[in-house]
Amino acid sequence: MTVIGTPNQQVSPREAVVVGLLFIGAGVAIVLAGLGIIPIKAAPDVQDSPWVIVCAGATFVFGGAALILDFAIVGGTGPDGDLPAGTPLAIRLVQYLLGLGVVAMLTAICTWIAIGRGHRHFSTTISLPFIAWHPASDETIGRFMFGSAAMLLWLILIGFGFVGLRRIIRIEGRK
Repeated sequence: MTVIGTPNQQVSPREAVVVGLLFIGAGVAIVLAGLGIIPIKAAPDVQDSPWVIVCAGATFVFGGAALILDFAIVGGTGPDGDLPAGTPLAIRLVQYLLGLGVVAMLTAICTWIAIGRGHRHFSTTISLPFIAWHPASDETIGRFMFGSAAMLLWLILIGFGFVGLRRIIRIEGRK
């Protein structure tokens, strides 16, 4: 991970653990809320679909775990974004599944917003210096935008799945 203003400087293992645990903690709280263990007043759009809240929380859990794995356990990634040579297969598979999980959760949420049952509430804000405009928002336009994003995310999920699996197979085949 590159920090703005400090090119090629990686996150320290301690920083990765702290930030990763913060993400995991937030994600677990969201998952527990989605499961009804922590009481929340859910937005009207998701009251009948608590699995969407669980997916949102799982995204944070997977992302935090991937951060800890990549920088605290493995020691960082190479210039190509891949784990260092010699990384055990089990760690490569866990990293692959965590990344796939993040993309899958985002894809599921975006797809549900676009085509799921029920009414959706969208808002639009156009901001310029010293001016903010809030035009009327239309459900059809909102669903169209999320549908476009969902289609892109499905392509990314499929591509990420195949490329990542092929990379693992290729690396393991060289051993």
